Amino acid sequence: MQIYKKDFTFNIEDVDDLKRKVQVYFQFYGFQISEIKTNQITFIKKSSLFTGWSFNPLNWQSKVLVKYVNNALKLSYFNEGNNQLTPFAFENLFISFFNYLDLYLNTSIDFKEKNKFEIKKAKKKTLSLLLIIIFCILTFSLLLNICFQNLDIPYFSNFGIIIVAYLTLKFINQYWINKVV
Repeated sequence: MQIYKKDFTFNIEDVDDLKRKVQVYFQFYGFQISEIKTNQITFIKKSSLFTGWSFNPLNWQSKVLVKYVNNALKLSYFNEGNNQLTPFAFENLFISFFNYLDLYLNTSIDFKEKNKFEIKKAKKKTLSLLLIIIFCILTFSLLLNICFQNLDIPYFSNFGIIIVAYLTLKFINQYWINKVV
């Protein structure tokens, strides 16, 4: 699956306590610090056995590089998805997530409620996409079964369901990748 990558640049007005605020923001959402340098912090979200069942795209395996250069914060975000849905379908969530970081750093707004709303929308979208995928798999499997019910080939229906599931995932994910890119 194609990795989602997005770059953000924010002008920072108040550099006091910047590193702590950035750490608070990302650690609140479960990101772990993997590397700290003078003007750079790297946060990661590791993959686990249950990543594929997480409806929150911010919990999927990802990496954030944060660099502070000349009163600007440069961020690079990488998300690998959950092996079923492409992260490209959730670009609005990622953009909002980082825009709220900008507002938090410059105006000290409470980001928790705003991000909670965006995450809730993304979870609903995840659920609806998974339901669409399940519906397509069931529909095309049924059609495949009706068309080839007279064939007496061992394991043909099992193989057909796997092919249908793979193609359904491929088509839906490709749709979102083409829509964003």
